[in-house]
Amino acid sequence: PDGTKLVYTTDRGYEVQVMPLDGTRPTTTVAKNPKVIHRRPRFSADGKTVVFTSEFDGNDRFERVGQQATLGGS
Repeated sequence: PDGTKLVYTTDRGYEVQVMPLDGTRPTTTVAKNPKVIHRRPRFSADGKTVVFTSEFDGNDRFERVGQQATLGGS
């Protein structure tokens, strides 16, 4: 929301990462788990959380991760 970070999934959707737009080191938000595929990560409107869908055993569900874990917030 503030235009300084990008949220994305890594190859095959196993991890969700947040990276500053200046290209410095990304932060892994959701660790690799080959049994779960993460898709469509987005920042919440207030920028405090990342929301995304996860597929496990063929079932999709919405997930949310807070600022401390995802954005390096204070």
